[in-house]
Amino acid sequence: VLGALEWLAKRRYLTPKTILLYVDNKQIPIPERANTIQIFNIHSSTTGVDFFGSGEKSKPHEHLQDFQPPSVQDGLVEVVATYGVGHLSAIRFRMTHSHRLAQGKKVEIVLKRPLPVQVDGEPWLNPPGRLKFTFSRSWPVVLGLGELRNVCPSPPPPPPPSKSASPSSSPSSKHRGNHLDDEKKSKTAAAKRVIAPPPFGDEMV
Repeated sequence: VLGALEWLAKRRYLTPKTILLYVDNKQIPIPERANTIQIFNIHSSTTGVDFFGSGEKSKPHEHLQDFQPPSVQDGLVEVVATYGVGHLSAIRFRMTHSHRLAQGKKVEIVLKRPLPVQVDGEPWLNPPGRLKFTFSRSWPVVLGLGELRNVCPSPPPPPPPSKSASPSSSPSSKHRGNHLDDEKKSKTAAAKRVIAPPPFGDEMV
């Protein structure tokens, strides 16, 4: 419903009259003819689409030129813009990537009029106001067997500490050890002498 209303609305593109974008307290210009702004740090959206275009260089007209290789573990989010259905289709077929705007730890969006907002597939019409996105905490996740896109597996656990020399080398401890071994052998022999019960079916009822 929100998509149909937006398609029928007079507003076609995001402009400074409708929205302002700040990343790490710096205002980021909204590109002309931009329809959407996306904020993410998981580079596999909508059934595997990589909107940022990991491994690709930025194009000359993009605002973000120097950036760290995206990772879900670096505490940073990527901010991009898209231009419509044709642009989204080209991104899905890996012909291009979204317009890179910024990379940072804190994102703030100022809405000057009601605009559709979506988080993880749940849309709503947000009234004018401020939307703030900051890093909260990390959570362990289960990784699949496929491509680990922008994910560094956790390092293996450290090996257990080596056991130090025990005092069993003393004569008294050797004597105690032999005594315990004799007890185990006697218990094992006694257990072997126990008569097992008859198998099921041979019991008297």
